Amino acid sequence: MSREIFIMVEQKDGEIEETSFSLLSEGKRLSKKLGDSHLLSAIAMGHGAKDLGSELGPYGADRVYYFENPLLDQYLPDLYTTLIAQLAKEKEPEILLLGATSLGRDLAPRIAARLRVGLVTQCVNIMADGNQLAAVKPVSDQYLYEKVVFRTPGLKMLTFSPFAMAREDPEIGKIAEVIRIPPETDVERGRVRFIERIKADPKTIGLEEADVIICGGRGVGKGTFEIVNQLADALSGSIGGTRPVVDWGILPYERQIGQTGAEVFPGLLMTAGISGANEFTVGIEGSKLVVAINSDR
Repeated sequence: MSREIFIMVEQKDGEIEETSFSLLSEGKRLSKKLGDSHLLSAIAMGHGAKDLGSELGPYGADRVYYFENPLLDQYLPDLYTTLIAQLAKEKEPEILLLGATSLGRDLAPRIAARLRVGLVTQCVNIMADGNQLAAVKPVSDQYLYEKVVFRTPGLKMLTFSPFAMAREDPEIGKIAEVIRIPPETDVERGRVRFIERIKADPKTIGLEEADVIICGGRGVGKGTFEIVNQLADALSGSIGGTRPVVDWGILPYERQIGQTGAEVFPGLLMTAGISGANEFTVGIEGSKLVVAINSDR
């Protein structure tokens, strides 16, 4: 087994996702915790990228495995699984980290099943004691946390919760080695084909994927909740609510944010008429900017 940590890098429309830089930082910290020299290797898919080494190197990547084919610009689960599993069998890394994003939540169990290895999901911390690796993840609607220890040898897979990742300042000037890999698998014969990308309606997109969320609570009032809809329309944002709003029947359960609802990671979260109880705030800790509108000071 090589002293190598694999990091799955996600891209969208040719741009590296923010979570990938944070995940590289987590991998860098994990390498230090393990107490020896691990090579931090990013895995990227797509075609035509010219600056992966200079983009990912400053955040900790020593090497980038770049599977290059135009069809890989889009997430194709069968092909991504096959290519990463083949690379893992060849290089025998010690750890494979993915973000607990929509892509990571779908891809990680596929790879784990293909390789028959253990997988811990939604981690918020990773600990190392010598060569023993342990992960911390929330349970019981985030009331409790459990520690999961890997006790068997071989590849260890984890998905890391986006809100728990911290992006480090870049190491200016570091450039990662880029290894371009033309896929040996016949990408034309995958069972899943990309047909068209349909831009999601902000009002119906999953809250976990939304970049702008307008969230209303009890303080807005049952009869005046339309103002939340109007604000969401003006900002092209998604609509969320607290449990009372869902109980009133104004929003469906999948629009509920908080301990018994969704955990969100928007760039902007605007709340109106929400007191800020822990049952709600536990679901918004991953928000980059929160603007609260509330007369209750």
